[in-house]
Amino acid sequence: MNALIKLVDRLMALWCILLMAVLTLGVIVSVFFRYALNISFVQSEEAITLIFIATSYFGMALGIRENDHIAISYFSDKLPGRLRKAVQVFVMLVIIGVNWIVFKYSLEWIERVGAVPSPALQMPWGWFYAMVPLTSVIVVFYALVNIAALFLPVLPAHRGYAADDEVEDVSIMAEAVHPDNGKGTV
Repeated sequence: MNALIKLVDRLMALWCILLMAVLTLGVIVSVFFRYALNISFVQSEEAITLIFIATSYFGMALGIRENDHIAISYFSDKLPGRLRKAVQVFVMLVIIGVNWIVFKYSLEWIERVGAVPSPALQMPWGWFYAMVPLTSVIVVFYALVNIAALFLPVLPAHRGYAADDEVEDVSIMAEAVHPDNGKGTV
């Protein structure tokens, strides 16, 4: 299981890095052409906007994996270990439920309007809209990983996923995540 999680983490991180690199390069080139040469391309503006939206959606999935999503944890941080775990499971179940609804209705949405071409790039909107159900699936996967990590020795999210200096021993990682080895509080 940890190998699959590590693979998905790396793929997501590399995809987000690629999106950010393309977005950055696109904005720099677009600004240069607009201000230095007084040339503006509608296609590049539309592409930049869509890539920015993609970084938000795929970044949201990584945010769930790293528990960097928006949360007000003042009260849950004061709860005893088992009750805190129950609240964390409940939060992840709500995230799963919301993303299941988003997944279901985004497929219907794509089916209805996905064939309409975008104004500038003339590509079917369905190609761009596909990121919504895809990221919903990834978010559900990561929410399930977060639930499993509360009870099993799951590798924690590794920030800076491209680094090769990761600790491979799950027992060391589990000790870092659960220092009491599941004997009470977390």
